[in-house]
Amino acid sequence: MLSKASIWSNNVVNPPKLFELVSSHLYRSNMITGNNIDFIESLHLKTIVYIGNSPVEDAVLGFIRARGIRFYAINDSQRPSAEDWKPIQDDTVKRVLEVLLDDANKPCLVMCDDGFSKTGVIVGCYRRMQHWCVTSSIQEYRRFDHDSPTSFSAELYIEFFSPELLS
Repeated sequence: MLSKASIWSNNVVNPPKLFELVSSHLYRSNMITGNNIDFIESLHLKTIVYIGNSPVEDAVLGFIRARGIRFYAINDSQRPSAEDWKPIQDDTVKRVLEVLLDDANKPCLVMCDDGFSKTGVIVGCYRRMQHWCVTSSIQEYRRFDHDSPTSFSAELYIEFFSPELLS
């Protein structure tokens, strides 16, 4: 009889902690690490969009290059002025949504460092483009964001988002 250790030792697949299917061939998560590579490989991604300015692990970058995955690193580190309530820059939202809406980029993963502060807003705006009501879009955002300091402004951004931003 095989022990539990021998059964599971060669089959370790770790999804990122905040991984979820958004829609057909579109996924979201927090920053992937080397521990997630086997899981990410199973998705057969064409594109990964990273919103942030933290360094991506060398193992992850090597995996991306080896598999020929398109990698968009979109920096949103510009600090808004005190009068600017937006948790993410309009240009960042526009650039990310343009990638996500292009079927040539799917299957696609969108991620940020924590999996909700930037990714959550992007997914909320994506839902608005899918004609989801504001309440449902914000409820989905809240499933991932547990009262972070930016949650109120993120919810406002999703509420006031207009698809005309992409025009």
